[in-house]
Amino acid sequence: MRFTIEHLADFKAVAALPDFSSVDGDTMQAVLEEAAKFAGSVLAPINWLGDRQGVKVVNDAVQVPQEFADAYRQFCEAGWPGIASNPEFGGQGFRRPWRLRATRCGRPPTWRSRCAPN
Repeated sequence: MRFTIEHLADFKAVAALPDFSSVDGDTMQAVLEEAAKFAGSVLAPINWLGDRQGVKVVNDAVQVPQEFADAYRQFCEAGWPGIASNPEFGGQGFRRPWRLRATRCGRPPTWRSRCAPN
């Protein structure tokens, strides 16, 4: 992923733009490493549940396996939803391209919908 960001997306040129100037190479690397740790330790062990158990609709409410709700809680507690939020309000100020790389690391496209709490 780092190769793609640095070379194919021309990280230095993008980081030189005013909207992306808050992100440097070391910060990007740290975020990617933490995202990979989260994906490997929290998400990977429960991915199979999405295939085997899936979700259910009960009384007009979507129910997910408890492990997905627990993973989403950990995702929120670690601050990942706020990665692109304004630092004045507790966010990290990452713009959309960096946020997408960090929050999608190691998860299937439907992870967010499956992880939302019941």
